Amino acid sequence: MEKSRRAQRMARHHKRNRRAAPLNLVSLMDIFTILVQGHKVSSVSAALAEAGPVIKPLKQALERQAARSLRRGNGAGPEVTIMGDREIPYRLLKKVMVSCTLARYGKVSLAVMQKSGEET
Repeated sequence: MEKSRRAQRMARHHKRNRRAAPLNLVSLMDIFTILVQGHKVSSVSAALAEAGPVIKPLKQALERQAARSLRRGNGAGPEVTIMGDREIPYRLLKKVMVSCTLARYGKVSLAVMQKSGEET
């Protein structure tokens, strides 16, 4: 029995989307430098060594940046995009995300780069 056109199209669609999309994240080490016009906010080792769930220098820098953004009259709340690679420890990523949230950044995004299907 032959498949209908719709069944063939659906089979192609499901076959195309069956592949897992690998993620390639950009290094988090640069994010601390990029944040405040090239001024170093914190090192990765210092951030990991800091007690508690917050990276205090990062939170303070984010609050200063948000205050500047609000003074310019930007109606939207502050947003932040976090970039990192798969080598960073999850506890560091979590500290960065908590610091962003406590600095009143309403939208926290993770930036990823998708590899082509041949590189899996």
